[in-house]
Amino acid sequence: MADAGLLDNGHWEIHSLDVGQADATLHITERGELILIDADKTDVIEPLDEVLDGRTTSQQDGDRISLHLLVTHLHDDHVRGIGALYDNDYRIQSVTQPDDDRFQVRDPDTGEPKKGVAKDVRDEYVNNLEKHGIDTISQISAGESLSIDSDTDLRVLAPPDTEKSVDVTRASTGADVNLPPKRPNENSAVYKLEGEQSVLFMGDVQDKSDHYGESWLIQEHDNPENDVDLNADVLVAAHHGSNKATSTEFLDRVDPEVAVISSGLHNKHTSENQHDAHPHDATLKRLYDRDIGVYWTPGHGTLRTDLTQRRPGQNQRPISKRRAPLTWPR
Repeated sequence: MADAGLLDNGHWEIHSLDVGQADATLHITERGELILIDADKTDVIEPLDEVLDGRTTSQQDGDRISLHLLVTHLHDDHVRGIGALYDNDYRIQSVTQPDDDRFQVRDPDTGEPKKGVAKDVRDEYVNNLEKHGIDTISQISAGESLSIDSDTDLRVLAPPDTEKSVDVTRASTGADVNLPPKRPNENSAVYKLEGEQSVLFMGDVQDKSDHYGESWLIQEHDNPENDVDLNADVLVAAHHGSNKATSTEFLDRVDPEVAVISSGLHNKHTSENQHDAHPHDATLKRLYDRDIGVYWTPGHGTLRTDLTQRRPGQNQRPISKRRAPLTWPR
């Protein structure tokens, strides 16, 4: 259970919620604002209630608890909990997503482009936001910061600020590739928080097929004309620990002490080994080889990190299940 008391307690808390094969992270700013990054499919309510149990806040909307900001991208395992939030006495005040220019919506008759945003997901997303009274969605791109009442910036590192494809040099091979505006995962938002600790939130960004989002971030980091810094104490790993992300080259730049992975205990996203689902063993090995402590929501439950306390590697505190960090091999 979270600490009793006011939400505006002077600490920035990050709660990686245990929501199965999905994503949802609650931020409680030092001034008591509630920011939800992603809203999973339907399981967000129980862990969210657990974090807020015993806490008092002035941020109320009638009998509903106000979420100051929802930050997400258009994929079902990040947005389908929005309706459940409304049905369970939460009220979203504002929403931010990556710029629509970075996505293509699938044609409902042909299904093209195959890796674009599913129309039913987009429609459900908009309809559920209307329940919360949201009719305007802010759109963000790399280089911006989110509007919050805090001295701490929640800075946006991705997606690119263009509606066109971006030329990329693939980090692992040196090949000339690109990052086109199409897929919701590779064009999802990436954020970084800087406090006594720094935390990097990777969303679903991967290097996959013709969409090299992770390599683009590495390229931005390596460019001396940019001020993009991937280095962070805590890495919230991309795409549930997929082996298409969190590459050796990427970890060289981030150099985290701790990685947090959100996925389901049993899920269909296997690699060559049918028992090797998210997180993939290849990803865990890359983390293990660097002596990075791994915390995994199915094993640890919801995890709390205090951004305003300098305790990297010791500051991931399970509030329900308690187990040691996940290691490789499992």
